[in-house]
Amino acid sequence: MGVFAGEFAALGVSRVCLALFFTLLPEGSGTRDGGELDVMDSSNTSRITPEQFSSVDMRVATVVHAEHATRLRHPAHRLRLDLGPLGIRSASARITDRYSPEDLIGRQVIAVVNLPSKQVGAFVSECLVLGGDDERGQVVLLSPDSVLPAGTRVY
Repeated sequence: MGVFAGEFAALGVSRVCLALFFTLLPEGSGTRDGGELDVMDSSNTSRITPEQFSSVDMRVATVVHAEHATRLRHPAHRLRLDLGPLGIRSASARITDRYSPEDLIGRQVIAVVNLPSKQVGAFVSECLVLGGDDERGQVVLLSPDSVLPAGTRVY
């Protein structure tokens, strides 16, 4: 583990959380082009402090409603997510290549819940569902490998 990753580990941040964080990087920041992201290579990304990283509020969410969003520039699904004590929130996700709305109902995903809302067409997206690109450029949703209570904080 490098020094940069070691600083996060000292705060209790796991490699899984680091991987989740790097899915938030803008296109062209390292992994979207198929290359590996070296957390020690500052040319790939600007550095943040462990405190900044820990301010990203990631939670387990259960998809309770999903529908294909029509009349958008890019195909997407509109999702309603149960975040337990945080309530129900909406999200727009460009995941139509891999998932049908029916496949998503009941599925647990990881969502960032403390970003500002974003207008997506006539829809307001209140959180960001996390995923990563596979070898074909299709988004694969991140999810826990065991069922967790909705709203569980991801570290």
